[in-house]
Amino acid sequence: MTVAKPRRRSLLDKSLLYLFSFDVEADANRQNIGFVPGGVRVNIQARPNLSRVYHVLRDRSIAGTGSPAISGTIEWGGDWLDLRDDDIGFSDVKFAIRTDDDAVIYGTYPVTCYLGSGGQRRLIKAGSDRDKLGTEKEPFDIPLITTPRFTTTSKVYSWLSELQCMGVGRIRVVRNEFRRITYDVYSLS
Repeated sequence: MTVAKPRRRSLLDKSLLYLFSFDVEADANRQNIGFVPGGVRVNIQARPNLSRVYHVLRDRSIAGTGSPAISGTIEWGGDWLDLRDDDIGFSDVKFAIRTDDDAVIYGTYPVTCYLGSGGQRRLIKAGSDRDKLGTEKEPFDIPLITTPRFTTTSKVYSWLSELQCMGVGRIRVVRNEFRRITYDVYSLS
């Protein structure tokens, strides 16, 4: 006779370790590649040195680890985005952080997001501002969740290369332009 084991009643891990945040100012001159099977291809570039990496609480170290907090600028970055006909966006992001102490950290992550009902058509549509997503007063925010990985040759930040991370963020859209991409990054491992 097999006895059923009781169901687990608690999470294995109840907390995530906050690492850093970043705001990417998107270049207004996105590359509209055009229609591809299943949707539209768009490439978005970061505006160099206007995109910041910072610790929200302004702490000098990562809580409980003693590792230095990460702050600096995003030197370069790009988002290769497919806007599908079913209003789902898939993206492949790559970027480089130049820390305030002159280290370089390379990051990459995939993104899958829901653009909202009719979002794909509205994002690619030319026409009056009335038909476009977001205004200056009421921007359209697309929620994002992703799993970034980081690599670096810096001994100070080498611990980042060992982590699987999670990013929670949003893309701010104003009049169909991707204006700002914002993330909070946490360690999962």
